[in-house]
Amino acid sequence: MSDIPPLQSAPLLEDSATLDEVQAALWELEHRHGDAWWVAVIVIVLLTAAIGSFAITVPSMSEAGQRFAGLNLINAVRGLASLILLFIIYAIYQQVSLKKMRARMVKHLEMLARAKSQAEEFRMLATVDPLTGLHNRRNAEQLLAGEMARSQRYNLPLAVLMLDLNGFKQINDRYGHAIGDVVLREFASRLKTIIRGSDTAIRMGGDEFLVLLPGALPEEAQYLVRRLGKSAVHVGQTVIEVTFAAGSAGCVKGESSGQILERADRALYAQKRREKNQPPAE
Repeated sequence: MSDIPPLQSAPLLEDSATLDEVQAALWELEHRHGDAWWVAVIVIVLLTAAIGSFAITVPSMSEAGQRFAGLNLINAVRGLASLILLFIIYAIYQQVSLKKMRARMVKHLEMLARAKSQAEEFRMLATVDPLTGLHNRRNAEQLLAGEMARSQRYNLPLAVLMLDLNGFKQINDRYGHAIGDVVLREFASRLKTIIRGSDTAIRMGGDEFLVLLPGALPEEAQYLVRRLGKSAVHVGQTVIEVTFAAGSAGCVKGESSGQILERADRALYAQKRREKNQPPAE
């Protein structure tokens, strides 16, 4: 923003000025020039009134006084005409200057708005998974650390739930990655509609998901698992059944976020092994 020239006769603006500061400066600039217009108009009105009152008194004077007053009146009218002409020139100059300064400030506002929009886009890229709209893995570490600190500080329960889609590689191999993306989006959408407002759903990567459940015990996380249950994704005439494995863990005082995730992950893969070892239903 250093290419923006300084605003003369306007409130001082730094290149680092915020949107609110620039908008306030723009309002002050227009307010200041509005005041100048009113002052100039009042001065002209007062001068005109003074000359008018002087002209009224001329007829009551003597003939010599009338001639003298008449000359003074002519000179006063000429002076007033000159003042009005100067005022018009000044007003035009001020309007041109105001438009230039306003254009600079509007440009500054637009650049700040673009910078704010870009910053929001960067924040979204850094914290949100673009495919599912859930929080991403990078943001998960910060969110989990915050929830664990709150849980341990106030002695509140906290559970984490790890979810992993079954056979997702086979879905990609059979139907293609585009269909695989549809399956992930549908599963994420269903997950978002089921969790509580205080819960946080995260895509850890691939077909792995994490849910933070403040105020919940690990066994209570199984209620969410039952609600999710099996689901199906319809792609044309094809119906793809979506199932998952789940593992939960509760917050233990003194452990790190990595340790609680590791316990939940072990529980998840223990379930996968149990399901794999189960005999097929007849």
